[in-house]
Amino acid sequence: MIDWQDTRLVVVDIETTRDHSHGFRVVDIAAITCHQGRITGRWASWVNPETDIDDESFGFHHLTEDLLQDQPTFEEIAPILTRILTPKHGPCVIAAHQTGFDIPIIRSEYERFGLEMPDVAVLDTIDPIIHRLAGVTLKSRSLNNLCKVLNVERGTAHRAEDDAEACANSALILIDRASERGNNTIQDILDK
Repeated sequence: MIDWQDTRLVVVDIETTRDHSHGFRVVDIAAITCHQGRITGRWASWVNPETDIDDESFGFHHLTEDLLQDQPTFEEIAPILTRILTPKHGPCVIAAHQTGFDIPIIRSEYERFGLEMPDVAVLDTIDPIIHRLAGVTLKSRSLNNLCKVLNVERGTAHRAEDDAEACANSALILIDRASERGNNTIQDILDK
């Protein structure tokens, strides 16, 4: 069993739309908090991107401008997300499936409003290193495939809360399996 050393794992997922002047904008965001190897909190929000929803993005998440127009902006939800990501009694690790997509977009949204995203360690459930440490072999790098291999129940794809929950359950399994193979702390996994 892994020694969590009071580490909180916060698993995030976003859905986006393309904005020609700002790159990607968040339209749906979720954070699943895990402590001591179990899910202890859930937060999700639709987000008004203050721009149109492009056709390709709509094809994934089916969120419309009409549905999002009365939702909070990223600037309005940023204080909530900051509280979730700010270490309280121990370190915080942010995790996602494809952190190279999610984290830069979230950071960009913070910066757009002159805010700073909390600086936390990152764990990517798509990273081959965690798969190797956990003894897992994947045929594809998709979250669907990871869930299938780990026997994790999958909610609706491209809904931030469902994707974050599936990713959180997958991350917990990967961490447990890595611990069974000699990685005793989260830091041991992050240091590989």
